[in-house]
Amino acid sequence: MIVYHPIPYCVLPHYNKCIALQQLKLNHVMHEILFEFIRQGKHVKVSAIDPETLTEAIIIGDVRQNRSLLKSIAIKKLRYIISKPKMR
Repeated sequence: MIVYHPIPYCVLPHYNKCIALQQLKLNHVMHEILFEFIRQGKHVKVSAIDPETLTEAIIIGDVRQNRSLLKSIAIKKLRYIISKPKMR
Protein backbone atom coordinates (compact mmCIF):
# COMPACT_ATOMS: atom_id res chain seq x y z
CA MET A 1 0.00 0.00 0.00
CA ILE A 2 1.36 3.41 -0.96
CA VAL A 3 0.51 6.25 1.42
CA TYR A 4 0.80 9.94 0.51
CA HIS A 5 2.33 11.99 3.33
CA PRO A 6 2.88 15.72 2.76
CA ILE A 7 5.45 17.56 4.86
CA PRO A 8 3.62 20.48 6.51
CA TYR A 9 4.89 24.01 6.08
CA CYS A 10 4.99 26.85 8.56
CA VAL A 11 1.92 29.00 9.20
CA LEU A 12 3.53 32.05 7.58
CA PRO A 13 3.55 31.42 3.81
CA HIS A 14 6.41 33.80 2.92
CA TYR A 15 8.75 32.03 5.40
CA ASN A 16 7.93 28.53 4.15
CA LYS A 17 11.25 27.75 2.50
CA CYS A 18 13.45 29.18 5.27
CA ILE A 19 11.55 27.40 8.03
CA ALA A 20 11.45 24.12 6.12
CA LEU A 21 15.20 24.28 5.52
CA GLN A 22 15.84 24.96 9.19
CA GLN A 23 13.58 22.10 10.27
CA LEU A 24 15.01 19.59 7.82
CA LYS A 25 18.60 20.91 7.98
CA LEU A 26 18.93 20.08 4.29
CA ASN A 27 19.54 21.88 1.03
CA HIS A 28 16.54 20.06 -0.41
CA VAL A 29 12.97 20.72 0.72
CA MET A 30 10.78 17.62 0.58
CA HIS A 31 7.28 18.71 -0.40
CA GLU A 32 5.91 15.18 -0.31
CA ILE A 33 6.99 11.68 0.63
CA LEU A 34 5.48 8.49 -0.68
CA PHE A 35 5.31 5.46 1.61
CA GLU A 36 4.96 1.80 0.78
CA PHE A 37 4.30 -0.86 3.44
CA ILE A 38 4.88 -4.51 2.49
CA ARG A 39 4.29 -7.17 5.11
CA GLN A 40 6.72 -10.09 4.96
CA GLY A 41 5.84 -12.58 7.70
CA LYS A 42 6.66 -11.04 11.09
CA HIS A 43 8.35 -8.04 9.48
CA VAL A 44 7.23 -5.08 7.44
CA LYS A 45 9.31 -3.41 4.74
CA VAL A 46 8.75 0.37 4.68
CA SER A 47 9.89 2.37 1.67
CA ALA A 48 10.00 6.18 1.84
CA ILE A 49 10.36 7.84 -1.56
CA ASP A 50 11.05 11.47 -2.45
CA PRO A 51 9.53 11.85 -5.95
CA GLU A 52 11.47 15.03 -6.76
CA THR A 53 14.95 13.52 -6.33
CA LEU A 54 13.84 9.91 -6.96
CA THR A 55 15.58 8.91 -3.73
CA GLU A 56 14.37 5.90 -1.77
CA ALA A 57 15.05 4.79 1.79
CA ILE A 58 14.06 1.32 2.96
CA ILE A 59 13.76 0.07 6.52
CA ILE A 60 12.64 -3.26 7.95
CA GLY A 61 10.58 -3.19 11.13
CA ASP A 62 8.43 -5.36 13.34
CA VAL A 63 4.78 -5.74 12.26
CA ARG A 64 3.68 -4.97 15.83
CA GLN A 65 5.29 -1.50 15.75
CA ASN A 66 3.14 1.58 15.29
CA ARG A 67 2.97 2.79 11.67
CA SER A 68 3.75 6.37 12.66
CA LEU A 69 6.97 5.21 14.35
CA LEU A 70 8.00 3.28 11.24
CA LYS A 71 7.20 6.31 9.08
CA SER A 72 9.29 8.64 11.25
CA ILE A 73 12.27 6.27 11.12
CA ALA A 74 11.95 5.99 7.33
CA ILE A 75 11.74 9.81 7.02
CA LYS A 76 14.89 10.23 9.14
CA LYS A 77 16.75 7.75 6.96
CA LEU A 78 15.52 9.46 3.77
CA ARG A 79 16.66 12.86 5.07
CA TYR A 80 20.05 11.36 5.94
CA ILE A 81 20.45 9.87 2.46
CA ILE A 82 19.48 13.13 0.74
CA SER A 83 21.78 15.24 2.95
CA LYS A 84 24.84 13.02 2.40
CA PRO A 85 27.45 14.55 0.09
CA LYS A 86 27.30 13.03 -3.36
CA MET A 87 30.32 10.92 -4.34
CA ARG A 88 30.31 11.96 -8.01
